[in-house]
Amino acid sequence: VTMTTNPNWAGGKLVYSVLAAVNMPFDNCFYYVDGEVMGNLADMTQFETQEIEVDPGRHTITWSYTFNPIPLPAFPPMPGNRIAAVIIDDVYLMPIDAIPVTPSPTVAVVPTALSTGSPTLTSTVTTVAPTSIPQGAIYYDGFEQGTFPEGDDEWTTTGDASWELTSERAASGVYSIRSPDLSNEELTTLRSSVTMTTNPNWAGGKLVYSVLAAVNMPFDNCFYYVDGEVMGNLADMTQFETQEIEVDPGRHTITWSYTFNPIPLPAFPPMPGNRIAAVIIDDVYLMPIDAIPVTPSPTVAVVPTALSTGSPTLTSTVTTVAPTSIPQGAIYYDGFEQGTFPEGDDEWTTTGDASWELTSERAASGVYSIRSPDLSNEELTTLRSSVTMTTNP
Repeated sequence: VTMTTNPNWAGGKLVYSVLAAVNMPFDNCFYYVDGEVMGNLADMTQFETQEIEVDPGRHTITWSYTFNPIPLPAFPPMPGNRIAAVIIDDVYLMPIDAIPVTPSPTVAVVPTALSTGSPTLTSTVTTVAPTSIPQGAIYYDGFEQGTFPEGDDEWTTTGDASWELTSERAASGVYSIRSPDLSNEELTTLRSSVTMTTNPNWAGGKLVYSVLAAVNMPFDNCFYYVDGEVMGNLADMTQFETQEIEVDPGRHTITWSYTFNPIPLPAFPPMPGNRIAAVIIDDVYLMPIDAIPVTPSPTVAVVPTALSTGSPTLTSTVTTVAPTSIPQGAIYYDGFEQGTFPEGDDEWTTTGDASWELTSERAASGVYSIRSPDLSNEELTTLRSSVTMTTNP
């Protein structure tokens, strides 16, 4: 959906309430100013107030919702009551010399998925090589022999570049393995994978590993697979975490796949200067189902960070009756309470595989808001819909 500002409007802050109840890898939402990507919105459970600075004159502000953006041939388990939509309400333009009166606390313009900023790494080398085998494990690799990948029969690496042994960071000991640097000025989408293949004679149990997934959308991501089936994604970590994957007896492949510019985007939003932009794996072991694992750090759920919010619990409700009041000092306001979107709202347009629509399902205030369409489909075809606001020149 697109909003077009009036050419006679002064510059200032475009303020809006948004509930971006979308989660990777199922769907996402990016927003643009005059065609330039500014950031993404995701993983919200209630309305938040966002601000975008705009110069005087005509501008277009676009919110683009995409189903299956990667795209993936199959999804990991999906929460049953996902909203899978972006809902926008209470849009107004506040001149730079006015004090905004907003219906809810203002959060930074940098979206949720980018709001971690520059990662501060707290993991350090805590022991000398070699690290000890966890009690009860039937397989262990802390990469302390320094032979990855040629000397590790269970491991292979494929793609546009190879994963590599590193002493840069480790969960324990000296060595770990990390994804390669795939960044490039052309922003070409590149991918690299590392695969562990279990021995056909091994018993079933939990594959435990330490991981530092210092990747952030939209710059890069990491998905992991078991026997070619996607199980989840890993992202936004600032220190090593311990993950577990249940595996049956026999031969299985567990693959971690790192991708640079996965969407892909023609241009990036501002990027933190000291991003690691890598996935680092250490201390991999298989614990039989009847054994008690001894892990080097607290175990977190196997569901990855980007999916760990679970089923969103919505706390936003209709709090006033239509129409809602214009914020003091605003030179433009649309709470969509006239019920005329998009035909009767000259500043707004919607394009794509389906149109954004007026809804009374949820609102930041008043009765009405606008929301992205349901683009889900059994074939998992990647579909996209945008809304754009164009400012008056």
